Amino acid sequence: MPQGNSTPDNSPNGTQASPAPGLQIGEAQVSVPDTKPSEVPPVPKWTGCRYAAKAFRFRALCLFLLSAGVLAGGLFAANRVPESYRTWVWGASILLVAISWIWLLAVLLYRHWTISYRLDHERLLVKRGLFLQTTDSILIAQINDIKKVQTLADRLFNGGVGTVVIYSSDSTDNVLRLNAVDKPSEAFEAIDSLRKDYVRRRGIKSFSTGDSGLDDGSLGIFH
Repeated sequence: MPQGNSTPDNSPNGTQASPAPGLQIGEAQVSVPDTKPSEVPPVPKWTGCRYAAKAFRFRALCLFLLSAGVLAGGLFAANRVPESYRTWVWGASILLVAISWIWLLAVLLYRHWTISYRLDHERLLVKRGLFLQTTDSILIAQINDIKKVQTLADRLFNGGVGTVVIYSSDSTDNVLRLNAVDKPSEAFEAIDSLRKDYVRRRGIKSFSTGDSGLDDGSLGIFH
């Protein structure tokens, strides 16, 4: 029998279907738009911490010396009063010292477990409180300046803790203090690096200290 021209199709039996009219089979050419991906902000090396408990070392040392003085004074006074009053004088001295140490320990634990700082590439969060918890948030775009403060007691007795002070264009609180920060130099460098990187990526010439206007999509800045 004469065989005519037939075109196989893609049927289940293994034949190939003919192309649809007007559809040209050939090597596909995909054009990729020439677009530059947006830069990803760097991940900060310092991401946050709690209120450092070792910030109380100098206070504990001062309280220890004061407690020793109170006990010594109580013992001296107890030997100078009638015997019937010695127990009261000595007991009052011990009670005063015990209350002082309990108060210091309570304040230390409260601040350590209720105050925390957290930093990411967009904002800084400060949480405070136990029963009534408050959260302060400052965007990196709102930070105008940053300062690190360390007292002599912080450097010599408190294990190098410090305070990081942030000046921003936030309308509610333009000065934010991060107290008792462990490794304050790392915190300072991380926040300052994010601020400088934001300035570089957005091409910002200066920060506005007056408000946090949103006219151009930025927060408190001029282009």
